[in-house]
Amino acid sequence: MPVAGSTLTGACATFRWSAGNRALEYYLDIGAREGTNQFAAVSTGLSLNREVCGLPTDGSAVFVRLWTLLPGDDWRYVDYLYRAASGSIQNTPAEISVPSPSALLTNTCANFSWTQGVGVTQYRLAAGFFSGVGQNLSYFFDQNLGDRRSAQVCGIQQRGGKVFVHLWSNPAGVWTNKEYVFSTGTSEMFFTNGDFESAPNPLPGSWITLRAGENFERWVVGGHSIDIHDGRGNGFARSGKQSVDLSGEAPGSIYQTMATQPGQKYRVTFWYAGHPYHPYEGDAMATVSWGYRGATERQFVRVSRPASPNDQQLNWMAGQLDVVAEFHESFLTFTSNSPNGGIILDDVQIQPID
Repeated sequence: MPVAGSTLTGACATFRWSAGNRALEYYLDIGAREGTNQFAAVSTGLSLNREVCGLPTDGSAVFVRLWTLLPGDDWRYVDYLYRAASGSIQNTPAEISVPSPSALLTNTCANFSWTQGVGVTQYRLAAGFFSGVGQNLSYFFDQNLGDRRSAQVCGIQQRGGKVFVHLWSNPAGVWTNKEYVFSTGTSEMFFTNGDFESAPNPLPGSWITLRAGENFERWVVGGHSIDIHDGRGNGFARSGKQSVDLSGEAPGSIYQTMATQPGQKYRVTFWYAGHPYHPYEGDAMATVSWGYRGATERQFVRVSRPASPNDQQLNWMAGQLDVVAEFHESFLTFTSNSPNGGIILDDVQIQPID
């Protein structure tokens, strides 16, 4: 080989190397970046030299990878860097080589490696849920790696969303960032039990009270308590046979966590009515909240209770909340703002929209 780091003399160059122990074949990859072969990809058999033409003459970097085949189908390689004729080597940032760009990440951990770059001495790797630099609060992995050229990233959420990986390197001492987007594995369950038909199942015309900390089919109870009503014979259901009274023995709430795609718009629709059996005057009220680690969108709903405590014809009304997900995980919460006899909730649905 020419001396590593030297300048080639023209568009053609002869590469020579010494024999390897037990070598069965040699192969040359020559390209503009480490591990690429747009200039040459050729087997030399057992020959210890090869002239390659078609090399650039603009002073750019030329990467040469010499492969050696050993017994057992064991390919080994050594990398060399040269400067093309008539110029100086341009400093270039490192690039991720494994996994390939836009690859599907199917496990919670993934191994990343990258090219050396030209004029680079240090690297930093970060992974998160947002595109763009400066969103460090969303990084679940962020490490300064010194001169290491590989790292294992763990904490990848398999929810069918995206992971944004940022590789920093410092060619000629100037930090440069490159962003890569990878898809994660099969999407987990998005949203379920919006009609409250899953267990527990009260007897016809009765109810079951659940208190804070209890859960039912991915819904979690907060506040004080809620009642799950069976509407057979009393009209306490808009869809199916069950509904939720957000005020059980005292005002309560329910929330569900779901997988979402950052930047995606969603439409939350639901039906609500005032509890007909109540000792209180005034409207029934509740709050609908959406967000992650704190509500980012809220809607207050208010509905009149039936005129008579014996009126079983609930005055169902349609509610809607349009939101934009900020993270791969979002919370939907319904909270009662009324004492006993508050909002009856049913038929909650969530759909992505354009």
